[in-house]
Amino acid sequence: MLFRSRELFACAARLTDDHHGNTERHEVFLMKKIIDAMDKGIGMLEKIVLFGSITVMLIVTAIEVLDAKVLHANLMWTTEVNRIMLVWCILSGASVAAGTRSHLGVEFLVRKMPKKIAKWVVLFTDLICIFVSGYVVASGIALVSMQIRLGSVYSITRWPTAVGELAVPVCFALVLIRILFTIYHDFTKKDEEEVAA
Repeated sequence: MLFRSRELFACAARLTDDHHGNTERHEVFLMKKIIDAMDKGIGMLEKIVLFGSITVMLIVTAIEVLDAKVLHANLMWTTEVNRIMLVWCILSGASVAAGTRSHLGVEFLVRKMPKKIAKWVVLFTDLICIFVSGYVVASGIALVSMQIRLGSVYSITRWPTAVGELAVPVCFALVLIRILFTIYHDFTKKDEEEVAA
């Protein structure tokens, strides 16, 4: 009878461990799904901002050229609008680059390193980028809020300067999120490789 009790206890312990392991795997799977969905959403937002800013720049530049060649006038607002769109375009492009880890200099160096050293260099680089992005987001928010308080506007279009300057905290917040997601994907990829091995 004692032998049978031990057997039942061991079986119950295995079932509990299996249930706990399945729950834990399910939670990790769910977290990965949520992060992947957020990553896709941010990627879509970046594409919309990039496509929108480039489209506006093309249209405004076409109007500017048409105006200069046909009407022989000089529209001053086109330069200001293009400058604002260029800021949004460049900074949202930085977010895209962060999401795909397209830091050209770092990638070149990392490929030349042994894998064990390279993973630490990538993590260190990511941590530096997180710190810098966080600082830029905080500084950008302070700048935009100050411009809103002061009622600062562009000289020609009379748009609030926050329209252009808002690109700094928004896009660097996206950079920060993208870097956190790539770090998460790196660690979950390592966990999946260990489970598969």
